[in-house]
Amino acid sequence: MTNVSGRPSKRWLLVHTLAIQFSLGHTTLDWHLGLIGPSSATLRADQALILVLGATLYALWACTLALAIQGSRAAMLATLVLCAVVGLGTGLTIVFCPPPCSGAPPFGDITHLGSLVFGAWGVYESWRAFKRMQTAHARLRA
Repeated sequence: MTNVSGRPSKRWLLVHTLAIQFSLGHTTLDWHLGLIGPSSATLRADQALILVLGATLYALWACTLALAIQGSRAAMLATLVLCAVVGLGTGLTIVFCPPPCSGAPPFGDITHLGSLVFGAWGVYESWRAFKRMQTAHARLRA
């Protein structure tokens, strides 16, 4: 949903914020449970890679949200892709641990389901906002 200027609404931003919250919560929980490798004083190469990639994706997602709220259609599409890959992607891991998930009950289930719900909703809201931005841009050009 967008306002008259073609910029996304507060609901769009809130949904993405919740998608980030649940996705990051899920990733943090997996790290705590040792699903991203055993805890030790030093990071293994695969753990370091996951840490750098994850932090980069979340930072990129935040950056695209900031640019999209300013009216960038390319950034709006990027929010859709990042929400699908990062937000919805972490929720889809529910197939490996369906409810009731034995890993840190009930937090594993909450983070899985929250990532699924808000990831899918974020993708939907970004698509709607992108289409409205296109319409607003077309009106300005006419």
